[in-house]
Amino acid sequence: MKNPQQRVSEFWVGSREFDPVNVGYVTHEGLSKFKVNASNGEIMPGNSNRGHSYGTSLNEEQKWQVIEYMKTL
Repeated sequence: MKNPQQRVSEFWVGSREFDPVNVGYVTHEGLSKFKVNASNGEIMPGNSNRGHSYGTSLNEEQKWQVIEYMKTL
């Protein structure tokens, strides 16, 4: 639910360890790094981190409330 400018452009993949707080996989240094951008700075086809813009105007507390709600589904 971050603005596109605030979204990470690279992260570690390969972990199967679940992060129950952030509701996803742990992304600390692992097997390989996933990069959204190519070496020329352009977004690689199929690797966009733009996603949707829903929730970007919510404050931090509201965003966490949405995450906590999603945990109940």
